[in-house]
Amino acid sequence: MRTWQKVVVIVLVLALAGGAAYWFWIRPRLTSQTTQGQTTLVAVKKGTISQSTSLSGTVALKDQVNVPAKASGQVASIAVKVGQTVAAGDELLRLDLSSMDSEIEMARLSLETAQLKLQELQEPPSDSDLASVRFSLEKAKTDLVQAEASRERVIASTALSLENAQRAVESSKRSVERAKASLQSALDDVALSTTSAEMALQNAQTSVDNAQQDLDEVVDAAGKKTAERNLAEGEQQLEAQKLSYKQSLQSIQAKVDSAEQAVIDAEQAAIDAEKSLEARQLSNQDSLASADNQVRSAQVSIQQAQLQLDQAMVTTSALSIELQQKSIEQSQLSLQKLLDQQAEAVLKAPIAGTVSVVNAVVGNSLSTNGAAVVLVGADSL
Repeated sequence: MRTWQKVVVIVLVLALAGGAAYWFWIRPRLTSQTTQGQTTLVAVKKGTISQSTSLSGTVALKDQVNVPAKASGQVASIAVKVGQTVAAGDELLRLDLSSMDSEIEMARLSLETAQLKLQELQEPPSDSDLASVRFSLEKAKTDLVQAEASRERVIASTALSLENAQRAVESSKRSVERAKASLQSALDDVALSTTSAEMALQNAQTSVDNAQQDLDEVVDAAGKKTAERNLAEGEQQLEAQKLSYKQSLQSIQAKVDSAEQAVIDAEQAAIDAEKSLEARQLSNQDSLASADNQVRSAQVSIQQAQLQLDQAMVTTSALSIELQQKSIEQSQLSLQKLLDQQAEAVLKAPIAGTVSVVNAVVGNSLSTNGAAVVLVGADSL
């Protein structure tokens, strides 16, 4: 149908509607008012009678369809534009619901797991399965025995190593005490030797002074020669004594230095022994913790293997199978719900017609409130 023909049809419809409104609603009221008031007589003559009516309202097409989004999400693509003609079932727009892929995959995995569980419940264990479980149980028991024996060896070994480290600490402490005693003895020897050397040096100096006095007092030649000889011998002894005194001091100082270094070395050895003891204690704790973990791991393996064997030996009840079947049904419903939601990402035309409005933009979010696309049916045009 052409555009001008459409306009003519709409004008005729509005004219008919106005005439009907005048005849059935406005004319009776005018007649009533004329009857109640004063009657006016006029001469009859030919002419055109005109009457206009003003009405308010909304003109809507008969087959206008608002198409809302069935799911909320970001608009990935728009397949139509305003004025485009579409057939029923044509794609209008598509939402980006890729974030649901992981949920769907998890739902499928859950369904498969439930189905495998039902299969295990319905099928009795084979002889090979029972043999495998029993073997695992026996192996776990053997592992436990070995782990406990290993822990006992670790306990004995750590105790011995700790005892040796403690002995080393005690020995180093005794070495420090001996070194300090040796140092004190050296210091005592210094005082004693120094006093003795000083007295000998003083005696030699006194002998020289006496010889010098004798020389000064003698007057005869023979006596003077003898005094001179005694003075020379005294001076030689004094020089020898000075040299001996110096050597004695050096020797004593060397002994003191050696004793002091021995104390320093002994104290450092004691510190090293203490550190070694602490390190040994930490190492022993780690070794014992590791051994305990191996024992506990073996115990857990025994419990798990025993539980598997008990479950394999128990006949599955009808109630367990029924419950598992319900679990499968629930998993199927959950998966189907997610698939349906994913299918709602594609918005399709419910009727054939023309796109009059597109309330969506690629990249923007779209909610389920309001019309995403407005269609006008083909019969309305």
